[in-house]
Amino acid sequence: MDTVDANLHLGFPDDCRQYGVMPGMLKDMGIDGIQLITNNPRKIERMTSLGVDVQETIPMVALQPN
Repeated sequence: MDTVDANLHLGFPDDCRQYGVMPGMLKDMGIDGIQLITNNPRKIERMTSLGVDVQETIPMVALQPN
């Protein structure tokens, strides 16, 4: 069972992560932009909609399924 299936099985939304604190954290650390390791286009959209400068995305590649 993957994360989406597990969340749905438990009665949660498929993705209930919240990124609202990220812009403030990055600003406090003096970070102007990030390289984001993800395969999730919604995560990229969410981060950029919050004002995070996603300068590059790096796909996550699994060598073997677990």
